[in-house]
Amino acid sequence: MVATAEMIKKLREPMPCKWKPQVAKAYGCQLVAYIDARQAIDALDNCVGAENWQRDYKKVGDVVYCGVGILTQSGWVWKWDAGTESNMDAEKGESSDAFKRACVSWGLGRFLYELPIVKTKSIKDNNDKWQPADESGQRIWDCTDYCNRKSQAKAQTKKPAPAPAPAKAEPAPLASVIDIAGIRAAGTKAGLSSTQLMGLIVLKWGEGETLNSLNAEQGVYLKNWLIKAAEKGIPKETLKQLNQMTLAAASA
Repeated sequence: MVATAEMIKKLREPMPCKWKPQVAKAYGCQLVAYIDARQAIDALDNCVGAENWQRDYKKVGDVVYCGVGILTQSGWVWKWDAGTESNMDAEKGESSDAFKRACVSWGLGRFLYELPIVKTKSIKDNNDKWQPADESGQRIWDCTDYCNRKSQAKAQTKKPAPAPAPAKAEPAPLASVIDIAGIRAAGTKAGLSSTQLMGLIVLKWGEGETLNSLNAEQGVYLKNWLIKAAEKGIPKETLKQLNQMTLAAASA
């Protein structure tokens, strides 16, 4: 059995990672995520099968290159990349780095480049070297544990998504309709002008009285009055006064 496209695609999936200092200065430290060579080997074994991949090394000048080959339906496909020396073990670190970089060419560990850099304070150790420190200034001995706890705390304090707005309720049916004739009669008795009468009708309409029961003639008549009232720009306070005047006239 060879590695299928779906099996190779699984190499791109995120996996548990570790964290280490990339920059350690007096002004602070920067922690970056990484996976080690053992994690990369386990991922290749689990995703494409231990029998379907292999690695090889070549040295070009002073640079170590690693190639990761995967057995596909088209045969062995190789992807290569170079490594850099580490501070701990130059030769071993360079070969390990080359291997992990070649894995990235297959998508393994590519998610690491999407993770943010974690910035911390710094403190000097007994060897006069700068090391990561937490918010209280204490040295961070386990960067992976520190970053994982920070990530969990951030997830817990993350604001929940706003609740969807409630659906607007359908307006309840209203029993009354605008009595244009009654308003005109009361307004005339109160000595209101045509402009004041238009404002009064606008007020009644704004109070929510339905227009569904008006006949065609009344509808056209009211529409024309509303257009003129809008053009007049009658203030809301004036409309309230007109309403009070008309009610008083109607009860007289």
